[in-house]
Amino acid sequence: MGETTVTTPRPTDPQARATHERNPEGYRPALDGVRAIAVSSVVAYHFGFNSLRGGFLGVDVFFVLSGYLITSILLTEYATRDRISLSGFYLRRLRRLFPALGLVVLVVSVATVLYSSSLQLHDRFRDMIAALFYYANWHFIASDQSYFAGLSGASPLRHTWSLAIEEQFYFVWPVLLLIALRLGALRRRWVLLVLLAAATAASVWAMAHTFDPAAPSRAYYGSDGRAQQLLVGVLLAVALFGLQKARGAGLTWTAVSILGLGSLVVCFNRYFDQASYYYKGGALLAALFTAALIAGVERAPTGPVARLLSIAPVAWLGRISYGVYLWHWPILLWLHLPDDATGTEKRVLTVARIALTLAVSAASFYLLERPIRSGKVPWIRRNSARTVLAFVVALGLLSTAAYASTRPQTKGSIAVQATQGSVVACPKDPEPCLRVKGPAGAPVITTIGDSTMQAYDPGLRQLAKTHGFTYVQGAAGGCPIGHRFIATGLNGQLHKRANYVCFRKSPGIFRDLIGPKWKTDVFIGTAYNEQSRSMAADGKTVLVPGTKAHIDSVEAELEKSVELLTSKGAYLALVHMLPRGPAVTCLDDSPPTAPRCNYPVADDKLAATYNKVMDRVAARHTAKVKIVDVTDLVCPDGVCGVIEHGIVMRYDGGHYTKKASEWLAPYLYQRLREAGIPLP
Repeated sequence: MGETTVTTPRPTDPQARATHERNPEGYRPALDGVRAIAVSSVVAYHFGFNSLRGGFLGVDVFFVLSGYLITSILLTEYATRDRISLSGFYLRRLRRLFPALGLVVLVVSVATVLYSSSLQLHDRFRDMIAALFYYANWHFIASDQSYFAGLSGASPLRHTWSLAIEEQFYFVWPVLLLIALRLGALRRRWVLLVLLAAATAASVWAMAHTFDPAAPSRAYYGSDGRAQQLLVGVLLAVALFGLQKARGAGLTWTAVSILGLGSLVVCFNRYFDQASYYYKGGALLAALFTAALIAGVERAPTGPVARLLSIAPVAWLGRISYGVYLWHWPILLWLHLPDDATGTEKRVLTVARIALTLAVSAASFYLLERPIRSGKVPWIRRNSARTVLAFVVALGLLSTAAYASTRPQTKGSIAVQATQGSVVACPKDPEPCLRVKGPAGAPVITTIGDSTMQAYDPGLRQLAKTHGFTYVQGAAGGCPIGHRFIATGLNGQLHKRANYVCFRKSPGIFRDLIGPKWKTDVFIGTAYNEQSRSMAADGKTVLVPGTKAHIDSVEAELEKSVELLTSKGAYLALVHMLPRGPAVTCLDDSPPTAPRCNYPVADDKLAATYNKVMDRVAARHTAKVKIVDVTDLVCPDGVCGVIEHGIVMRYDGGHYTKKASEWLAPYLYQRLREAGIPLP
């Protein structure tokens, strides 16, 4: 990623000659070597090489190098021509970056048709559009697609967040630099350096300020926090511009390059992607090490580090690094083995993934990227108007392909039902919100629990309008009814940000719901997260579901919540959690009657265990707390099928489809009344 630079003396390669004309300093193969380091570390990180757990820093290296090269080229152009051609700059960016990305998006659209489940269609469409229009980082923040989530269900375009940040930088920085140069920035370079340093400090603050240990993706993806790395590269370019290269190896600069490279290797080995130190200064430190490496090889081009990075295979990998970065991630997702694969099979797969990534990236470079950049494509050549026209047409065709590849095939089909999820969160989830306003004096009915309770929302809205009550949604994704801190793994890692926020805000939210703000008369609650791992009171021990310690903890905290919720006279209906059912994805390669599309109720021992916890708590509060069970409706004859009553019941095995929620609503209403819950 970033501008490619080219050789002195005048090179024979057409693309190299074209770039040489823009960059009189000539081709520096060591900078391609820096790219090779960056892309290799990212690939190793994603492919699971434990010795490079900090390999995600490769993106940081790309950012610093990009800021340095872009600024150096713009400064050189201004110094030699007394102007900067913004149109020329943006056309070069267009030729350099869009063709390969467009090809990847096209392949993803085809793969979506062939392999994606109906559940993924809507997300894939938004992913493709965000990648094409370079706002992927903000899209992944808004859609809560964590960079640190596992491979299962991951978007094949998740890695395009970094391309979006670079393009946002490319769009803004040349204009600002041109303004600064017109104001005499090179004559008063120290002023520009001070302003850039202040902007870098502001970006460091932004990353630290937006960091949330429960949800680091906002700080990780954010353009505001990421600008620091690009700005470090800009600072380096402004500081070094016009300086002569060192004679010979230049001992001082050689030492700087060795320090930079060595420090980066340590960072690649020691950094952890979700550690707070990375977001609170660690990212800046890694950027400064990268700047030291770049400065060292630039000022001492015959030094040992520069020669090492200029070795032909290393420089070649750097030249095709953009394609390697683009292709390695979808190849990683698409080429996989079952969980029980042997170690040998996994090693063979890793070699195959790497070989295929290199092959596809090289083909993209030589057959697509280089011909377009060097003006060898018939009709388009280097004509600016035709380049822009081709870009607009390609963008339109790719957007159309993205749309067409993610449309359910037939109206009313399983695919349509599956994409109509019923989980609707409040705007400030987990803060409660009013869903249906009933007539004056109407009873207030409020949901509590997690997203499995939210999945009742379409049906409850229908009931509220039919029977004339006020419906408030107090359920929130990831939130148990009991005041418990949900964790996964033995290190107490957070389950999800929503639970962390719930833990901090409850039981205050429950007090609001029974107080004058909401005046709840009836609560309806269920939560699959009651059976999730949780932290013990010491904050260090993880309680495993099904163990006596976990069951006792769930029951104790549920008891406290029930006492609070009913303390001012409100009724509470605890809806038995359903057994985990099959997801609609089982239909991708199996008929509805296949065993994998039908889950026996008796097989879910945990659900039964925690339903008994609900029963025991309700038995201690018989006047106000009632148990409601709809398992026989959703899973008739003791089996949870993906399709019941002609309806896709739960699209992911846990949450109702919109149609299922609306179908179930009248039956739920009837059973609530039969249980003794006063409903209008």
